[in-house]
Amino acid sequence: MEWRQETDIDRNQATGPLHLGHYAGALENWVGLQTRYDCSFLIADYQVSDYADDMARVREAVWEVALDWLAVGLDPERSSFVIESLIPEHAELTLC
Repeated sequence: MEWRQETDIDRNQATGPLHLGHYAGALENWVGLQTRYDCSFLIADYQVSDYADDMARVREAVWEVALDWLAVGLDPERSSFVIESLIPEHAELTLC
């Protein structure tokens, strides 16, 4: 990946399949941003406390979000996809 100095970090909660509103409100812009910035896109699965009792549903939603991102043109060769729960520091920072 070519180094680009500017950085952009965006997120999406893993609450289920994305819809047209996600595309018009964020994803369309993200596709363009990845050509100009060093982007990291976060799947925020810690923030779905409404489904804490159904972790299978949360894991499925993480896959759905990632697949939707690929479908609209986000490119893991140009940008980083980050699953929040796979980075221990996210939880550790909330304990400080």
